[in-house]
Amino acid sequence: MSDVTETQVKTLLETPTRVQLRPRFEGSNICTWIGFKHDNYLVEEAILEHFRSADLSTRKLYEELGLGLDFVEMDVRILSSLHLDDLVTADVVPWPSERSVVVATATAPTGPTRCWSS
Repeated sequence: MSDVTETQVKTLLETPTRVQLRPRFEGSNICTWIGFKHDNYLVEEAILEHFRSADLSTRKLYEELGLGLDFVEMDVRILSSLHLDDLVTADVVPWPSERSVVVATATAPTGPTRCWSS
């Protein structure tokens, strides 16, 4: 079993991550509009990428360290519509607190579209 390094923890807790994502085809529910459930999938993927950037993928956490990663609370504010094939830029910014809050925002070509906290 491997250990988590101080560098990995520091990266996870202090370094923002930017990732570009696209909503999946399955998420379109009215023409090309993306349903709100798939907003959650985008923020989950952005947060998973944040963990990967610190070399702490969910697979590594589980298989090598015996730790699970769960999303227990998420608040999504929809500011405008998200459409199929929109390229979303998601910024994951660690937010120091006792509850390990992560704030992510997303911008599509038409401007800010989502604001999440988890």
